[in-house]
Amino acid sequence: MSKKRATKQGQQYKKNRKTTAPQTEKKEGLSLASKVVITVFAVLMALGMMLPSLAGLVDKGRSSTPATIEEVDARFQKTAEPLEQKVAVNSEDMDSVLQLGQTYMNWGYNVLALSKVDAETLHANELFSKAMQMFDSYIAANPDAAGQVKVDRALCLLYSGETSNALSALQAIVDEDPSNATAWANLGLVYEITGSTESARDAYTHAIEADPNDEAGAKSYASQRILQLNTAGSNSQGLSGTLRDLSGTNI
Repeated sequence: MSKKRATKQGQQYKKNRKTTAPQTEKKEGLSLASKVVITVFAVLMALGMMLPSLAGLVDKGRSSTPATIEEVDARFQKTAEPLEQKVAVNSEDMDSVLQLGQTYMNWGYNVLALSKVDAETLHANELFSKAMQMFDSYIAANPDAAGQVKVDRALCLLYSGETSNALSALQAIVDEDPSNATAWANLGLVYEITGSTESARDAYTHAIEADPNDEAGAKSYASQRILQLNTAGSNSQGLSGTLRDLSGTNI
C-alpha cells in the first residue's frame, strides 16, 4: 500500500510540473538570496557540526550527487518507503518515526536545492510538512528528550520560507533550554539571514558558551561565523548585503 501511494504521489507531482505554464523562477517561499545562504550554511553546519538532521545533505558515500529532482525522489523513496511501512504498522515506533522525519527533511532539502519553478518548491515544502508531522509525533512522545528534534523542526520552517516562525521556534528552544548549543548556532544562522548582525553575533556567543568543549561542533562553527562577521563588517554590509548584491533581491 505504501509503495502504491508513493508512486501515485510521484505521478501527481510530474503531472503538476507538466501542466504548470508558463513556468517561472518566482518562489512562493524563499527568495533566491535566502535560498543561496541556506544552502551554504546547511552544508557548512553539516560538515562542521554533524547535526543529525543534516547528515544526509552531504552525500559522502556515493560517487555522484543527484543532478535532477527525479533522481533525488528515486533515491529518497528507497529509504522512505520501508520506514513508512513500519510507521503505518506501528505508529508508536518512535525510532522509525524519527528516521522517517529526518528522511523527509533531507529529501526536501535536496529537492529545494535543485528547484527552479513553483511546482518544485511546493514539492519540497510538502516534504518539509511531512517531516514536521513526524517530528511533532516524536516530540509529543519524548517531550524531555527532543531538543535536537525541535531544532530540526525549526529548520524545516526555515527551509519552507517561514523565516519568522523559524526564528520564534528557535528562540523558544533556547528560552526553554539555554544549554542547547545547536539551537543557539541555528538561531545565529537565521539572524544572519535576516541581516540582524548583532543578534547573530550574540546567538553565536551563546552557542560557544553552551558548547565549551566543542562536543557538538557549535563552538568551532560559531567562532568561525563571528570571525567572518567581524571581517565582513569592516568592508561591507555583511552577509545579507553581499547576497543582495549578488541576487538583486531583498532577504
